[in-house]
Amino acid sequence: MGHSFTIANAAKDSRAYDRQFIRFICMLMHTKLVWGLLVMTTATVESIEREEQLVAFHLSDEVYGIDIAAIHEIIRLQEVTQVPRTSDDIEGIINLRGKIVPILNLRRRLGLPCNERTPKSRVIVVDVDQVTVGLEVDSVIGVLRLSENCIEQPNEMMGAIDADCVRGVGKTDENLVILLNLQYVLRLTQE
Repeated sequence: MGHSFTIANAAKDSRAYDRQFIRFICMLMHTKLVWGLLVMTTATVESIEREEQLVAFHLSDEVYGIDIAAIHEIIRLQEVTQVPRTSDDIEGIINLRGKIVPILNLRRRLGLPCNERTPKSRVIVVDVDQVTVGLEVDSVIGVLRLSENCIEQPNEMMGAIDADCVRGVGKTDENLVILLNLQYVLRLTQE
């Protein structure tokens, strides 16, 4: 039999068409909504500045910083056991809760003039490349957040410190912060 066109069939076809059209519009709106959220999220992420968290500390009259991710803990200076025939920048070792940790005098390592220990002197215990070392510093300032826009690469004119030891210079409202490359600093002490 042929297809007969009746008002009932037209109404049925029309409702089916309407349901398909409504599904299509809903799908289109959902796609636009998801796309709009995606665009908005991407714009929001791009607008957020990347920043580094550092622990800032004093050596001489300068402010230095190291990546907070490398820091295991900060402790008061303890009695150090000297080990014979070690380099001049190794103060000795300490027993830190059952673990033997070498203490590196960061002033000497960086070629800065030696200074007397004070009650503010601290040891920053760091873990770098599965090596735990304590870094003796004059005092710890605290945690510092620097946006990547405030960090500049060192230039060749920095004669006082080997440029490989410095991974950048951060700018704050109060100070310049010398960012140390711990992998390089610790590697040189192990050679």
